[in-house]
Amino acid sequence: MNVRDIPDEWWKCISTARHAMDDYIPGPNEDRGPNYGRTFHNRCLLCTTTRRVTIDVMGQIVESRYDWPDGYREARKEARLEYSTDDMRLEHMRRVRAARKERDL
Repeated sequence: MNVRDIPDEWWKCISTARHAMDDYIPGPNEDRGPNYGRTFHNRCLLCTTTRRVTIDVMGQIVESRYDWPDGYREARKEARLEYSTDDMRLEHMRRVRAARKERDL
């Protein structure tokens, strides 16, 4: 994937190394985690990455897993090869300004 083809929703997560996670309930065919402890499920509101964390009865994290949308990890790798962290943030701001300009037309 060309870096310029990365969707804006992914770019925000990639450039800031953060996700806008919210709780969610996995569907009937989705992995719900192990049958012990307490499992928390989160999904990024922007890029749809999911995170599953399982905590045992002692409060220890026994499993932590991320599942990324198809192509996301490759896009992140390409972006990190082509841009420095500062340049990624600048590219994010360029995209935000362009979207605002487009919206205001």
